[in-house]
Amino acid sequence: MIAQRPGDSPDSMRREFLKVPKSVLLGTSSFWEGVDLPGDHLKVLIITRLPFHVPTDPIHSAREEQYENSFMDYSIPLSIIKLRQGLGRLIRTESDKGIAIILDSRLTKRRYGTQFLNSLPEMTQIHHLYLPCPIIFIIGQNNLNVLIF
Repeated sequence: MIAQRPGDSPDSMRREFLKVPKSVLLGTSSFWEGVDLPGDHLKVLIITRLPFHVPTDPIHSAREEQYENSFMDYSIPLSIIKLRQGLGRLIRTESDKGIAIILDSRLTKRRYGTQFLNSLPEMTQIHHLYLPCPIIFIIGQNNLNVLIF
């Protein structure tokens, strides 16, 4: 298991991850962009929370002031883009496939969750109401089907 600690760069962790077969990499938000693990190196991606920005961030607070409904008009679209970027870590080429697990129950319990789901490319979605994990995506070569049970 390779866990990101304060000061660890995503690139050094990526190199370590590629050296150790069947390893598990625990990373922070710095892995949402710019990390490339094509082919069989990355098979499962677990996203613990939807990637909303920190509400007290002064830059985001200033931008939110420009919107009448800043959460729906600014925060949701920004988070959707970030989620798509995060899922993009799993699929880098047309032949890549893998499993993405999103543990954030807001995808199924909040009205805005459908906006996130509708913005994603086609994939298999498995919802299971009795698990703490609300959504599992099985992503394959340019297709995503929907399974609900």
